[in-house]
Amino acid sequence: MEDKLTPPEAKKGNSKIPLIIVLLLLLLAAGYAGMLFTEKGDLEKQLQNCEATSTEIQEEKTRVISELEAMKVQYDTLYANNDHLSEELLAEREKIEELIQQAKNKNWTIAKLRKETQTLRVIMQGYVQTIDSLNTLNETLIVEKAEINKKLGEEKNKTTNLTKEKEELSTMVRIGQRMEALDVMVIAQRVKSNNVHRETSKASKANKLKVCFTLNKNEIADAGTKVIHVRIIAPDATILPANDDTDGKFEFGGGASAFYSLKREVKYSNVELDQCFYYEVIGSIPSGKYICEIYCAGADIGKTTITLK
Repeated sequence: MEDKLTPPEAKKGNSKIPLIIVLLLLLLAAGYAGMLFTEKGDLEKQLQNCEATSTEIQEEKTRVISELEAMKVQYDTLYANNDHLSEELLAEREKIEELIQQAKNKNWTIAKLRKETQTLRVIMQGYVQTIDSLNTLNETLIVEKAEINKKLGEEKNKTTNLTKEKEELSTMVRIGQRMEALDVMVIAQRVKSNNVHRETSKASKANKLKVCFTLNKNEIADAGTKVIHVRIIAPDATILPANDDTDGKFEFGGGASAFYSLKREVKYSNVELDQCFYYEVIGSIPSGKYICEIYCAGADIGKTTITLK
């Protein structure tokens, strides 16, 4: 009977064990809950960081794309204004377009996009410097060309003026060298059987026309043989024909040809020279006014008229 009875101290000690276990369980639960709370905070922080990073990445990508778009416009401007680098600029512009598509399609990382963008920016700056140098050189060449054209224009004007002065001088020389037939006169003659020449005013009796004149003194004219042509124009405007074996034509007034009545070569030595030509009338000539023209080297040097009854 004594063994079956539990002392009060033994009962008291056994009742403490469940309490301790409960306390331990509570402590474990509290620790686990704290650990879960901490992990939740870390996860929320990581999530926030990921969201922030994603936003920054998207913003960075947008900035890179904007830079590329602006760069493309700059390349378009460079391409439009510079023919010398058109092929190179077009190739770089295509690279920019490819980068923009890569960025939009998320095929490249932001770091790589930024690297490629920076590379293209450096290349573009090089083109800008090159173009600036070309523009500067072009402006210099334009100024030099303008100066050269100005000098050429001045030289051309000088040449034109000199040519004009030369032509005027040549004209003056030609005028100065021109011969003149002074005191031109025509005398109708009747030649008798004894070869006596009698002056007549009747066309029906005239069988010779005597043409006399004096070649003027001209110190600047070319001395030497001078070819003299005489044209005797009848009242009906016909030319009394030449009595020689030629076609009776000569050139005058810049290449035109005309019939002549008399031709003779004379020796001229820059002093006055008296000359008389004789035209033999074949058959009969009409009455009226006759015009006599004297030519030397194709130039008209004198004239006169005679009227026969």
